Amino acid sequence: MDVYLKIPSTYYGDIPPGVAHQRVTAAGGAYSAWFAGSNIRDGDTAYIYSTDSAGHSVLEIARTGPILTVYPQYDEVMGFYNPGVSLTIDAGTASKTVGTGSDGFYDAWFSHHNIAPGETVSCVFGALRSIITQDVSASADPFTDVVSGQTAPNRPLRITVNTYREPVVVETYSDASGGFAYDFSDLYDVSGIEVYNVAWYNDAGDCVIYEFFTYSWFLPEGYTGIGFDEWVLVMNPMDKQVLIRVVFQTLTAQVEGPLIAAQPGSRITVHVNEWVPDQHVSTMVTAVDGGDIMAERAMYMYETVDGKWGAHDSIGILTPSPVWYLPEGATYYGFDEWVLIQNPNSIPVSTRVQFLERGGVAAEFIAEIGANRRYSVHVNEFVPDTEISTRVESLTVVDNEALPVFAERAMYMNTTDGKRGAHDSIGLSTPAGEWYLPEGTTRPGFDEWVLVMNPSDTGTNVHASFLTPEGVGGVYDFYMHPNSRGTIHVNDFISNKDVSTVVTSLEGVGILAERAMYINTTDGKRGAHDSIGAFMTSLYWYLPEGTTRPGFDEWVLVQNPNDSPAEVRATFLGPEEAVAQISFIMQPNSRFTVHVNEFVNDLDVSTVIESIGVNPMGILAERAMYMWTSDHKQGAHDSIGVPSF
Repeated sequence: MDVYLKIPSTYYGDIPPGVAHQRVTAAGGAYSAWFAGSNIRDGDTAYIYSTDSAGHSVLEIARTGPILTVYPQYDEVMGFYNPGVSLTIDAGTASKTVGTGSDGFYDAWFSHHNIAPGETVSCVFGALRSIITQDVSASADPFTDVVSGQTAPNRPLRITVNTYREPVVVETYSDASGGFAYDFSDLYDVSGIEVYNVAWYNDAGDCVIYEFFTYSWFLPEGYTGIGFDEWVLVMNPMDKQVLIRVVFQTLTAQVEGPLIAAQPGSRITVHVNEWVPDQHVSTMVTAVDGGDIMAERAMYMYETVDGKWGAHDSIGILTPSPVWYLPEGATYYGFDEWVLIQNPNSIPVSTRVQFLERGGVAAEFIAEIGANRRYSVHVNEFVPDTEISTRVESLTVVDNEALPVFAERAMYMNTTDGKRGAHDSIGLSTPAGEWYLPEGTTRPGFDEWVLVMNPSDTGTNVHASFLTPEGVGGVYDFYMHPNSRGTIHVNDFISNKDVSTVVTSLEGVGILAERAMYINTTDGKRGAHDSIGAFMTSLYWYLPEGTTRPGFDEWVLVQNPNDSPAEVRATFLGPEEAVAQISFIMQPNSRFTVHVNEFVNDLDVSTVIESIGVNPMGILAERAMYMWTSDHKQGAHDSIGVPSF
């Protein structure tokens, strides 16, 4: 007999696993499952699977007394009662009549009514039951492992973390002000990528449940040694404050960073050198209260011990993945390439690193990365004197799923043909049939390259379209072998133009694309920058980094890949609030350039790009910066924006 315990906070979850499990043997037809440490309440249920010697199973459900379980966020009321009966649930001024299933479960979704705080929800289960809803707020800190928040005062609480995988449930109480806090250190490692909920109970045993999502931005690259100056930029485009925790992961330890209250519509700056000096470091930026934020990292190099000079930058990674692709890479004379891998898990992870040349796989090796650690790969040591793409794959499997890692690539260059500086980009996790690269120019002094990776076992024909301010300015077609890397020198096809690029697999094979640029212009722009492409358009794009302080020259590049004109709005967010806004019209299949310094003066700034008008259409946005400051920030850096999510 397998007995699984399900409680209201896991009604949406699967069985198994439930919040607790006991396997017992029925002796003479009788059995008993004792759930030590579990406080079984009304509303809890037991799913009982009886399995005979032939492996055949029968399911029965054991119910406790009926209660009201209210999910105000989803405008739902649910629970268990007698099978096959009709129930009428009242929520404020609305009513909903539903039937119970053969297992006794009922679910009343108030699709046209918002169950708001202060409303009474009631139903007759033989006798009348009711509960007055009250709001709940909560946060989960990945450094302290503490879940805390505010709810109804002096109430028994159930806090359930890891709700849909292996739930961990604790019981506690709110204080007289409604505050609560629980330290999960001995029970569960808060990862920064959480789904959890908080349920409070009234005196009759009915409950109100709020579900919360904690997510993080991961920045694998980072170094604060001599000559390296590292900054993490966080953008809060919301109309409310967001609580942010920054955690640093070095080669040997996890280090506490600041806990910041980011004001509405603002940009936050963290100087990493002040928190973890002289360290190889990855960074995790967590919205502990679930607010919408975006994070990016910029680095400046000057007078390093090995002569590195310039700047590089990248957005963070939001979505965990066990596999990452890095299309760009070169180990020719004068190029110094590094792949940085971040393990966000509480256990070590084995990782395969594979290098792809034009003709296929050139080399690979296995790396063991410690729990909550960062790992560095010097690519030149494995594949010297070639152009290369890289594939990073987690091999550690838990509960039939490969654990996620994060990967990024940084390159430093000082070549005989004048390439000087650095560039960097996070990896891509999803091959796609088409990629968009908003930034690019072939004006005098700019050398532009598009790098394409085919990680599949199938060859493909690739079509590249180059979009100028006037429209499509040229195309290029070529064939890619399986598991290979391809290179497009854009200057060979477009001369003296600002340009965006669209890269398409004609057979729909999943490929990946990135763009690198090398700069040495007569007006003093010098260095290199790089960015991954995007495989989807969006109505909104967010660019956390940016500044127009003296010595910084900032540009936002917008791509319209549609056959119709696009109306676009750009909003610039300063450290405290929005400071400027402009609108413009883009021609079909074109690229548009915004010189941010013309609209914002001497200020750190984040940018929101928005498709507007009667028929908003998907667009893309990227930001490039050039710098030559008195404190030795020199070179260029660039990053694709963050689409709405």
